[in-house]
Amino acid sequence: MYPPTTFVIDHDQANVSFTRAASTAQLDSIRELMAQRGAELVYTSIKKDGDKLSELSFTLSYGGHTGSAKTNFVNLRGKHFGFIVEFRDGGRFLVGEK
Repeated sequence: MYPPTTFVIDHDQANVSFTRAASTAQLDSIRELMAQRGAELVYTSIKKDGDKLSELSFTLSYGGHTGSAKTNFVNLRGKHFGFIVEFRDGGRFLVGEK
């Protein structure tokens, strides 16, 4: 059993942690919610092993910042993989392991 993908995207920030359990619908929803906040999220690679993600890579752009990250979920060793964006000038922008 894999932990669920978690995300909070509101008017202040986005905090997303992808897991192998992320569904295509969740990935699409996260991309759409980020677009509503003025951010561009592009999944550059999505590979699955059955119904579970085996690889995910993406590029995220917001407020003049751009970051890219890729994982096969094997080497995270308890770390989270995703991104944090604070929707304000000078806000935090973190992409990858967190």
